[in-house]
Amino acid sequence: MPYDYLTNQTKDGDVRGFHVKNGLCFIRESDGSVRVTLTGVEVMTIDAYSWASVIASMSDGGEDAASYEQARNFHGCYSLIRQ
Repeated sequence: MPYDYLTNQTKDGDVRGFHVKNGLCFIRESDGSVRVTLTGVEVMTIDAYSWASVIASMSDGGEDAASYEQARNFHGCYSLIRQ
C-alpha cells in the first residue's frame, strides 16, 4: 500500500510507527529494525538489538544485562531469532 512519509500514513489513513513531533517518526519494520525519518526523509535504520539497547539505556535504571534482556523481550527480538 502506498505510504506517505510526510504524514506517516498509508493511503487509507492507517498510521505506521510513532510520530514524535515536527516530522520525527520511528517506524518498526517487519525484521524488528526501526527506521527513523525526519520530515519524510530516512535518517537511519537501527537494527532490532541496537534499538533494544536504546530502550534499555533510556529506562530509569539505565542499561544493564537485565534491562537489556527485558527490552529485547518487549521488542520481540527473541521471536526474530527463531524465524
